[in-house]
Amino acid sequence: MKRLLLLMSAAMLVITAPLARAGIRADAGPYHVELAATPSPLAVGHVTLLIRVTDSAGRPLPGLTVRVLTKMDGMSMGEREELARPNPPAPGIFRAPAQLAMEGAYAATVRVTGPQGDATARFDLKTGEDTGTLTAAAAPTPASGSQGAWIPLAVGAAVLVALVAWARRRGGPSDTRAIRAAVGPILLIVILLIGMTLAVRRFRRPGSMTPLEAQSMQMELPAPPSAAPVELATVRRGKYASSARYAGQAVGFLEQEVSARVTGVILWMPLYQGDRVRRGQVVARLDTSQSAPQEAAQRAAVAMAEQGVLVARKDYEETLAAIRRAHGELGSREGALSGAKADVEAAKADRVSADSQLTAAQAMIQDAAAQLQGAQADQDYWKQEIAREKSLLSAGAVTREEYGRELAQAQNAEAKLRQAQARVSQANAQAAAAASAVRRADATIVAAMAKVEEAQSDLASHTAHVSSSSAMAASARQKILQAQAGVAQARAGLAAAAASRAYSEIRAEIDGVVTQRLISPGTLVNPGQTLLRIAQISPIRLQASVPAADLAAIRPGDPVRVFGPDNGLLFSTSVRSLTPAVDPTTRTGIVEAIAPNRDARLVPGAFVTLEIGARTGSPALMVASRALRFRGDPGGGPLAVETTATAWVAEPAGQPGELTVHERRVRAGASSGEMIRVLDGLKEGERVVVSGGDALHDGDTVQARAGQEGAAQ
Repeated sequence: MKRLLLLMSAAMLVITAPLARAGIRADAGPYHVELAATPSPLAVGHVTLLIRVTDSAGRPLPGLTVRVLTKMDGMSMGEREELARPNPPAPGIFRAPAQLAMEGAYAATVRVTGPQGDATARFDLKTGEDTGTLTAAAAPTPASGSQGAWIPLAVGAAVLVALVAWARRRGGPSDTRAIRAAVGPILLIVILLIGMTLAVRRFRRPGSMTPLEAQSMQMELPAPPSAAPVELATVRRGKYASSARYAGQAVGFLEQEVSARVTGVILWMPLYQGDRVRRGQVVARLDTSQSAPQEAAQRAAVAMAEQGVLVARKDYEETLAAIRRAHGELGSREGALSGAKADVEAAKADRVSADSQLTAAQAMIQDAAAQLQGAQADQDYWKQEIAREKSLLSAGAVTREEYGRELAQAQNAEAKLRQAQARVSQANAQAAAAASAVRRADATIVAAMAKVEEAQSDLASHTAHVSSSSAMAASARQKILQAQAGVAQARAGLAAAAASRAYSEIRAEIDGVVTQRLISPGTLVNPGQTLLRIAQISPIRLQASVPAADLAAIRPGDPVRVFGPDNGLLFSTSVRSLTPAVDPTTRTGIVEAIAPNRDARLVPGAFVTLEIGARTGSPALMVASRALRFRGDPGGGPLAVETTATAWVAEPAGQPGELTVHERRVRAGASSGEMIRVLDGLKEGERVVVSGGDALHDGDTVQARAGQEGAAQ
């Protein structure tokens, strides 16, 4: 009986084997994603994430692209999104490196792109946590699906029947007590076996394997060779282009605040948020019952003012005729007056000439006086200088020759003084002559003016009629101008009344959609009061806030990919403009792109993600991103962590085909997805490990996988 119980326990272990722990699972849209990590439990340092992606039926999908970003929530330490690589021979399983810089909680974001669309799954990880394991799993079949779960139960039942028969045969037909003693425990074990089988079927994760299945798969794998097989890539020089994603929003290409220009009550405004409008379309109408009478009154005022202009013009023409008759009588008198005036003008011309001569003479007097003053000052100076030179000559401080030169200068100054005095006398004489000429010219002018007064006195009686006629003409002319001003004023009032009537129809100035309705019909509005807000959404502006440190690398024309809230690609466009200033509070600037948005997929205020790619740079050393391993180095505190990049550099070993790997620190630059720029640490032509280096140590011997050696592009 003891042997029977032992056999039953072994059968129970076989049936409950499917309860082995599998990886963490999450749903991402149409995909089922399962994640595990090695080593497990998670430890600080470099780990490898295994990701299984299947459809709703648990089948692997071809053509998948899987990217993984592992980082602490709320803390950025230079992590970047890694491209997961297939993990042959297990179908549907991918592997990606991750760096856990310190103990704590991490978030692994898995982004899947495949034939069923794009989707994202999030896994919460924590150091010290057991994430389980992933192994290959085939698609379910009738034997391994719903019916296959009963196969172990059937096998267990067959074993039980065989054991009962064996016990009965051994005890013989008369040994019924032994059979009864065995039936009770056997039935209890069968009940437990059925319950455990049902529990396994209910709670086992889809796609997970039993320990026996995992052991059978591991036994089918070939034994590891003496040198670890790795995938290599060559460091080469090439062009690179980096990209980054920023959160942004959609903004109307043009925006209009529709407002009233006149006071009135809104009679009609049928538009609501989301309604489309065209440029020039009437969007609202105001009450015009008061503008019609005002327009009629202004028309009557225009007609009255025009009649007043006609009357004033007739009076003006009559006064012009009277002026022409008076001018005929004044012809002879005006001739005499003109002659007298000519004499006056000639005398005035002589007076002007004499004034000019007098002015010139006075100027000469001032100039000569100035020269005389200068010469006098010069003479005074040399008098003092000669006196000083005499004392110096007597003392023997200067030579007689020097004294002679100084004496000559003094005599020259006296000569200049006499010349200046002569010029002053000459200028005074010329001024006296000019003053005499002025007096003669004044006498001539007085005589000529007397003749003019005589001619004007004779003409006075004949000019009275002309003066009165001219006054009448001026008055008539002023009446014409006043009448014309009245016409202009009346027409302005008419135009204002007509404009008020025209402004009662409020029109849209752009094509777009209504984004806000502020007032309802029946409301009294004033000029300038906003009724509606309209935004043009085709095309539409897309704006993202970019950190100041990234703005320097962005140029107008750089490619931009626009993603919606569901991370789906909406548009491909380019950078249109960059802000000329940075917000001093957020230290960010606005980068703007224009999208056609013909199908109105975006509306103002919608959240978008802009992936801005810099233009291709100059040639630089490039290596596959998978070749670099990033780890955190503590820098003085629990949060002071610096990221260090290393790579396994493969060098020829002694045996043909074998290579020796050495870990080397690398200074990395901008990344373009699968490739990363090398600033320092690697040389052109060196080969580095991109796959298979998780368990390597410095100095290990490796072999390149046949046909899998990559190269930097």
